[in-house]
Amino acid sequence: MAAQGVDSKDFLSYLGQDSNNVADDGNYSIQVLSKGLQDKFKLFIESVDAKINLHEDLSSETGFICNSSSHWFSIRKVNNVWYNLNSTNREGPEVVSDFYLR
Repeated sequence: MAAQGVDSKDFLSYLGQDSNNVADDGNYSIQVLSKGLQDKFKLFIESVDAKINLHEDLSSETGFICNSSSHWFSIRKVNNVWYNLNSTNREGPEVVSDFYLR
């Protein structure tokens, strides 16, 4: 649609419509993040509460995408150490234990 020009009547009308993909504050939905990660990196998102994960040791994963108070952040394992990569941490990445993941 933008190929017709960002000033085209159709494109401007499209921008004016409500979308469930992004909130008014710019926070993207999980569906948008999931689709982007799947298309770009072949990664699939599943809830840690999903039945498939009920009896799994989540410390064997390599990372998590988290949402708290409408803010997305990640927890990632690097060289067998877990880091909270929340951009609001003024001190930078925060080391977290496997216990924190439970």
